[in-house]
Amino acid sequence: MTGFNIKSRRIQLGMTQVQVANSSHISLATFQNIEAGKANPSLSTLQALLQTLGLKLEVRPLKTTVEDLTQVGVPLMEAAPVTHKPIKTPKSLLSALKTIEPFSLTEERNKKAFASYLIALRDHYPSFWNEIEYHFGQWLNQNNSLVSAHLRRLSLSFLKDVL
Repeated sequence: MTGFNIKSRRIQLGMTQVQVANSSHISLATFQNIEAGKANPSLSTLQALLQTLGLKLEVRPLKTTVEDLTQVGVPLMEAAPVTHKPIKTPKSLLSALKTIEPFSLTEERNKKAFASYLIALRDHYPSFWNEIEYHFGQWLNQNNSLVSAHLRRLSLSFLKDVL
């Protein structure tokens, strides 16, 4: 939830900043900073604030999109237009990969393409793989049978330019 959503909810409920801060047992300044998106509240502060606003905090995996996969160079037939800044460095690739939640992939072809991509990374760029193995290792072990040699080669053509 962003500060804008908090403000919208507060206004929807007809509450002032002072009322929300007092009901949440936080200072007015803290609430104003949260609402402005300038604060990094503790979990207990956030829970108190959300309770006051009649909202709840949920933790769930992010849904990985075709665009997310295409951006990092996963070879997909229906390549989505990449609207993010192009990836040109290992650091930007690492950052983009950390946004991917492989367990949210549902389409078999996307799983196959991503498994092939990860095998290419693991086999040809082991030091880079070591940085992401904690995030993808278990998923890859479960989906290793999906790997395609052709998709692996296509992945390498993207990875060689970045790594």
